[in-house]
Amino acid sequence: MGRAEDLYERIVREGEAAIEDMIARRQSEELFLDFKRSSDGGTGRRLSPTDRDNLARAISGFGNSEGGLIVWGVDCSPDGSGIDLARARVPITDPQRFVGWLEGAVSGCTLPPHPGVLHHAIIPTGSTEGYVASLIPRSERAPHQVVGTPQYLMRAGSSFLPVPHGVLAGMFGRAPQSRLLQHYVVSQLVVKNGAVVFNVGLLIANAGPGIARDVYVNVSHSGPGGPSSVVVRYSENRVWTSVTTFGGLHSLITQEGIRLPPESYVNPLAIDCALRPPFESALTIRGLIGASGSVPQRFELVASQTNLTARHGEMVGTEGRHDKDVAVAFTSRLFGIVAE
Repeated sequence: MGRAEDLYERIVREGEAAIEDMIARRQSEELFLDFKRSSDGGTGRRLSPTDRDNLARAISGFGNSEGGLIVWGVDCSPDGSGIDLARARVPITDPQRFVGWLEGAVSGCTLPPHPGVLHHAIIPTGSTEGYVASLIPRSERAPHQVVGTPQYLMRAGSSFLPVPHGVLAGMFGRAPQSRLLQHYVVSQLVVKNGAVVFNVGLLIANAGPGIARDVYVNVSHSGPGGPSSVVVRYSENRVWTSVTTFGGLHSLITQEGIRLPPESYVNPLAIDCALRPPFESALTIRGLIGASGSVPQRFELVASQTNLTARHGEMVGTEGRHDKDVAVAFTSRLFGIVAE
């Protein structure tokens, strides 16, 4: 799962709380994130020309790049150094209607249309106003031209910029590429003698239209210290060649002749954790996945000392083996991820 998809899943899961947190932290616009005010607050009879133009630019820019997310209903303005920061809520009237307008506009925003755009309305309880999140994944039909202007855009920093001719020519001439995303799978959780024992399996998915060759993954971890333990366990198959350095970096690559077709998965490793207080530091797991000819994707799982203590405390006194739903919920809260 890419950065844009992670942000979208968080907003879908947490709703208004996620948006309030972004504003409170003065979240900056970035490569994968854009904040937009609706030009008329959603009070018109249709999507305003300004909102349609912003949507079209985002579909072209994010779709031609690595994907991104628009959060509608948040005011964003630059600070003293010129960085655009989320500053205030500017809710949209009838967000569900606004979603309908956006969905109706997508097919006419770019040539060719982007088939993967998703919209989600966030409506606080008891209110008729709210927000909308628009997920624009990286497109396998790129490049996308903004309708009405001879312009192809790409995301650079926090801006949408015209695509240089050389880059555009490469987009048209490239062969289908693989695109790897990571997923997390949890299979067990056991509480025994004061320890919470669980594992997180890493799945690598090929979400692109091309076949992935020489698939690789690098993983390292640190913390939490004390009597806790964290062990990286390789899959028991003949798919991978692995190397472990003295510094604790685990590197795996598929053996010669192994290929990963589109819409398929492979499981390189699992991380076995046994949590026992006291926790001396955060638990951090970092990784990189990629394949020959594809753009590498970094990922990071972090559980702070405070979160480790809180999540461990929730499970103390529940001795025994727990079902998968409990294991998934525990791991998702611990690392702030979407686990399966």
